[in-house]
Amino acid sequence: MKHGLIYITAIICGLAACLTACTDSQDEVPSAEAKLVKVSLNLEAQPMETMAENTYSRSTVPMAPELENPMRSLAVIQFDSEGNMMQVNGNSYFHYIDLTSGGSSVGQTTTQLDVDLFALNDTRVCVIANVDEQRVQELLRHDTENRNKLWSEFRLSTIEIPYILTDETGDKTRVGHVEEIFMYGQYEGDINEQGMAVSGTHSKQLSIVMARIISRMEMYIRLGEGVTVPDGYKIYLGFTGIEKSAYLVPGVANYLAEYVHNHVVLPPSKRTDLIKGNGTTGTTFYFYLAPHLVLQEHKERVTRFIIWCVPNNVSAENLVIVEDADPIPSPYYNHAEILMCNDPLGENPNVEGSFWLNRNSLYHVNITLTYDNGTRATRTQGDGEYVINLKELIN
Repeated sequence: MKHGLIYITAIICGLAACLTACTDSQDEVPSAEAKLVKVSLNLEAQPMETMAENTYSRSTVPMAPELENPMRSLAVIQFDSEGNMMQVNGNSYFHYIDLTSGGSSVGQTTTQLDVDLFALNDTRVCVIANVDEQRVQELLRHDTENRNKLWSEFRLSTIEIPYILTDETGDKTRVGHVEEIFMYGQYEGDINEQGMAVSGTHSKQLSIVMARIISRMEMYIRLGEGVTVPDGYKIYLGFTGIEKSAYLVPGVANYLAEYVHNHVVLPPSKRTDLIKGNGTTGTTFYFYLAPHLVLQEHKERVTRFIIWCVPNNVSAENLVIVEDADPIPSPYYNHAEILMCNDPLGENPNVEGSFWLNRNSLYHVNITLTYDNGTRATRTQGDGEYVINLKELIN
């Protein structure tokens, strides 16, 4: 299966300026020598590009560029070497920058702005994009103890993904998309009083890579030669094992032996007309899913793409049931499943990350519906190639 990483890059360079450090009883500046320095924050958003070169028609579309690419807001947070959150903005522990000019703009793909950060050794600067200010405050607070989180706690924070789960607007192409794409990036190291990143005896501009906290699924489906969807039947597409929330900070696998799993129901969507209409030319369907960390011993939790072909009197609500709080395909209807992970064929099942769905990644899958015996991808067919017997799906 092909997938690629797409990044948004932030370049931070320094301007000299010194201010008195602020303290409070809960989050203290590590020493009286710590100084705030003015830094110029330069950010550039790179548009998402598909990794596959295909010539088939696209009857459905990915999210519009103004939704997928821009940064509409930024939150900048800093931790010291002991993991304490720093008071970088007057009485506030984060800078919040609105890039939409009061709502008159969809956001920016490039911007430059100044923020204050502490000149410290072994510090962490964290940047969150496209999360509203109230939610940022919630991410930073330890609710039960009524204090700011330490770095060891913040790095385990999760954020709920705003999925579009219904087609109430009449636009079926939006089902499986998200209302907003969040991004996260961080710098770990030293910052000197000139606002520069320090490496040994050298200093340089401080660079941060911002990655989307989402994965994009491109599911290309075509009918084989002479294959038709039977009259009186319809095709539904859907997913199971979709994470409701995502870890904000990457690398959580280094800190946890067991990951949070809280799966959401994405109702199957009817796509018969598009599949029939484009026939052998094929159609690409786009979905956006949270990254998903799955251990080998719990591979039943992996994200799965599901295809059904059912009579017209069967509704979407009949196709998925909730068992032990986890949505799964109903056993009463035939269906085909494709694992959406880094090793869908189980060639390296014991390697960490084999069953993960990575953040900031594009997964492209080619599916052909035939009347032949269904097979999964082999090396001769190419990665991400699947052949499914439509007759085996008919209920």
